[in-house]
Amino acid sequence: MTFTKGNKINLGKIHSVETRLKISVSNKGRKLTKEQALKGAIARTKHGQVNTSEYIAWLNARARCMNPKHPKYYRYGGRGITFCNEWNDFSSFIDHIGKKPSADLTLDRIDNDKGYEPGNVRWATRKEQQNNKRQANQYTNVL
Repeated sequence: MTFTKGNKINLGKIHSVETRLKISVSNKGRKLTKEQALKGAIARTKHGQVNTSEYIAWLNARARCMNPKHPKYYRYGGRGITFCNEWNDFSSFIDHIGKKPSADLTLDRIDNDKGYEPGNVRWATRKEQQNNKRQANQYTNVL
């Protein structure tokens, strides 16, 4: 999260660096510490997993597909990559894909021309993701 001077945040909006999504909260002009803001965000969720890497991966994937202001939207939502409606609820997403088996894994689409949907998403290593890029796929069938 991005915070103003002194590690405090004006709670009109909380900006996540990872997603550039804005989460509205009531503020009445108050400023909260980073810990207070995080505690409030966790309390506003059903699952309490706001500070997990799985939640951040889910937020990022949704933002890339659904937020035209996201810097990488053109690579995802802008070219037709969708995010499963059922997965708009984080708990449903985790029920389908499960928690990361290892901390070094990241969210990956198996077929890069399809969206984030059941059967097309996995936790993968960086090397697996590097081999699964669109650029890499363009040359695999050339020879």
